Amino acid sequence: MRINFSNLFLLSILLVLNGCGGGGGGSSSSSSTYTASPSVFINSSTISNVVSLGYLRQMFFDGTYLYVVNSTDADQTTSSGGKIYKFNTSGAYVASIGASIKWPFSVAVYSSNVFAVATDTAGSGSTGLINLSSSTTPVVTALSSPYGVGIDSTNGRVYVSDVGGGTYANSVVIYTIGSYGAPLTFVSIGSSPSGMAYDSSLGYMYVTRQSATSAGVYKINTSTYAASALVSTSFGSIFNNPTGIAVRSAYKEVYVANTGTSAGDTDSSILKITYDSSGTATAVTTFLSGTSTSSMLCGPVGLAINGNVLYISNGTCTTNSAYAKSVIKVTLDV
Repeated sequence: MRINFSNLFLLSILLVLNGCGGGGGGSSSSSSTYTASPSVFINSSTISNVVSLGYLRQMFFDGTYLYVVNSTDADQTTSSGGKIYKFNTSGAYVASIGASIKWPFSVAVYSSNVFAVATDTAGSGSTGLINLSSSTTPVVTALSSPYGVGIDSTNGRVYVSDVGGGTYANSVVIYTIGSYGAPLTFVSIGSSPSGMAYDSSLGYMYVTRQSATSAGVYKINTSTYAASALVSTSFGSIFNNPTGIAVRSAYKEVYVANTGTSAGDTDSSILKITYDSSGTATAVTTFLSGTSTSSMLCGPVGLAINGNVLYISNGTCTTNSAYAKSVIKVTLDV
């Protein structure tokens, strides 16, 4: 940018007012000139000497490590196995968890417990919620087609979304961690509940609905279990197969991965939802758009947040295939 020297003093004042070089507190206010700049966090070339990335799905950041769900096959119709990979914040591989599971969908961590929704290939072969820290045998098998898992770390509860038929069809089923004989309750939220993220500041569990074009994110009050739409239909048809979700509660922001159609690139996106102190969405914007190659989006599936860093796990796609089967990262505005 060219700067007129007569305006240098004014420019310096503006820089100070915008808080250059310092951290901040209070409410979030994203700059209108902020431009997201994605970069590769991990892909096959960066970790090929230790593990092979297949079809990546949901992720979870536990405060120290990023857990990434990796499935060997794309459509999950074969007996191929899957694993949960654990990485540090530098992108270095740390460990594999659950070497004898197949069709893993999602992961969440609570204390020393690593929970996954997957199928046990070493035991009964049933799909359910598995505590991989103790066994590969599911602790919950009563669900028809479980997909997502979320942790209410305040109350010690695990939430599992069930997209199948039966008693818990299109519901989120809630268990006390360590007690899986019967659920505490279940909450119906409409078709195809998928990814989940916990907002400890307001006490909500946010849930994406894959089949929704509007009202694609619901919130469950973790005290009353009442469910309502985080994003109302008044925002229009902004969702396109919403799957992954992550919350940055300090800034009252929720990020949602629109996986898009089977092509998985030009109609995919990452949405940014801002909300107020009552948990009502106040704005929805397109944070990253698959229409731009620089977005590095390729059928995005999972999301996780580490402070001011957003991680995005990519699936497969056509146009932007250079970033398929990789995790990219974006430093968020502060």
